[in-house]
Parts: sequence; structure tokens; C-alpha cells
Amino acid sequence: MSKKQKIIVIVFLGILLISLGLYIAGNLYYTDARIYEENWKISLPEGLKKQYGAKEDDPRGKVCRYTIFVLKEKDAPFLKGASSQKNILMQNDVIEILRILRVDKQKYPNFSHDYKWKILYRDSNNIDKLYIIYDMESSFVYFLQDLL
Repeated sequence: MSKKQKIIVIVFLGILLISLGLYIAGNLYYTDARIYEENWKISLPEGLKKQYGAKEDDPRGKVCRYTIFVLKEKDAPFLKGASSQKNILMQNDVIEILRILRVDKQKYPNFSHDYKWKILYRDSNNIDKLYIIYDMESSFVYFLQDLL
């Protein structure tokens, strides 16, 4: 192998390693929890354990993200103001988005359980939404982000 070929291989490997390192660092930093915190200006407790996640980016710009966490703090600050009354319209909206995401029905919130819920909006048009559903029996908290 000539000196020129060795330099080309070293430069190529260097670029590959830097790209791989940036990709790994980005995935470690930009967790689902951090994305929800940044997009919705909420503070999530440390130690949330992710159980499931799904995401879809529509070519027209629509982004749906669904994540299930185990929540140990039953009185977490981000649940402040959540309603404990069942809401059929919210349930139907959530189920429709989960169908679009092709989420297995086993991963849907169990609406027969007691739950707390709230919807956050990013704008005055109420188009971009974050559904937060806390299952009081299983201690699962469901985040469903619907962005246009």
C-alpha cells in the first residue's frame, strides 16, 4: 500500500469514527424524555424508565412520538393540573393517533384503569399537542406528541 493510499484510509476512518461518535453522543443526549422536556418546557423526574417508544415523521411535516415510561413519583410536578375524570374524546384521539403509528394494541393505555390525564398545547391554535396519561394502577405514564 502506498503512502497516499494509507493517508486516504486514515482520513476515511477518522471521518467514520467522528461521525459514529457524534451519532452515539446525540442518541445518549437526546433521549425521549429530554425531547419532551425541550419541546414542551416541562420538567420530568430523574429515573424515568422507558418501556416502549414509537415515532413517525410524515413527509408533510407531521411528527408523532409515543413513549411509555414507568413513573415512581405519583405526584410528579408535570402531572399538576391533570384531570382524573375519564374523557372519551381524548381516549378516541389517542387511539386514532396510535393506529396511525401502528402501535400494537398491547401498548395502548388501559383506559379501563383509573388514570390522570392532561393535554399540553404549544401554540394558540391548539394544533400541536402533547397528551400525558398516567395509569394510577400500573404506574405507567404515556406521552403522545402530535405535531403538525
